[in-house]
Amino acid sequence: MAPPPHQQSAEVAQIVRHSGYRADTHAGDIAILKLKKPVVLDGRYVAVADLPPSTAGAPTGNVVVAGWGTTREGGSRSDSLQWVEIPMVTDAQCKTSYGASAIYPGMLCAGVLSTGGKADCANDTGGPVLKGRTLVGLHSWARGCARPNYPGVGSGVSHYRSWIDANIR
Repeated sequence: MAPPPHQQSAEVAQIVRHSGYRADTHAGDIAILKLKKPVVLDGRYVAVADLPPSTAGAPTGNVVVAGWGTTREGGSRSDSLQWVEIPMVTDAQCKTSYGASAIYPGMLCAGVLSTGGKADCANDTGGPVLKGRTLVGLHSWARGCARPNYPGVGSGVSHYRSWIDANIR
């Protein structure tokens, strides 16, 4: 079945998982999907996002998270791509929410701490965390879905940039 207009399917040729990934802690939760063919739109190669340099550190201010996950706790997956703009949460605030032992180097957090209601959610795992056109993170996990004081936790791309560069070709 062909995808609807303005949508494309892309076949994955190879998945390169980070060797330091630990399912019990979500440390090293990053992978590279190598496509069989480049994505082309109107005859031009599509560059989805820029990557930050390894020296970039954690972003500040607002970011955009996106995915096909649920929009509320216990809800169903979305049939269309959803996105929301949310503030970054400092490492210290994230450790206060989850405990210092739950937040590893390379993790970043974003969400509305005071009221909740906006964040990445179930089934958004691997979805982008964007600062403008730059892919600063990938959603990994959270407690519940957009709960107050529990931001979404992701893998920071700048932290893994050397690994990405070594494995992208």
